[in-house]
Amino acid sequence: KTAEKYRIILEAFKIEYDYANSIETYQDKIDATTYDFLRLGRTALYYQSLDLKTYGYWNNETRSWVEVESSNAKANIRKGIKIAKKHQNVDFLNLPFLKQKDN
Repeated sequence: KTAEKYRIILEAFKIEYDYANSIETYQDKIDATTYDFLRLGRTALYYQSLDLKTYGYWNNETRSWVEVESSNAKANIRKGIKIAKKHQNVDFLNLPFLKQKDN
């Protein structure tokens, strides 16, 4: 029984590790508008409007979406979505992240 419990715990850690180190894109809605979303593990969640004009990210501290103004960040969100869809080779991304407060 101990070995089986240990195996189940290791399997759960592996699933969590794989999720935390993954990149995914999908479509969903915010206020009845459809967007492409980019999820980078448990680190960040970004969106891009289908017309490529509006970009943003989820601010977990304020529990709200923040619009991105930087053209460089917008280009990197576009690139990240292409990478997640496997339409572009893996590359470094320079994306805005919310800095954590020091405790």
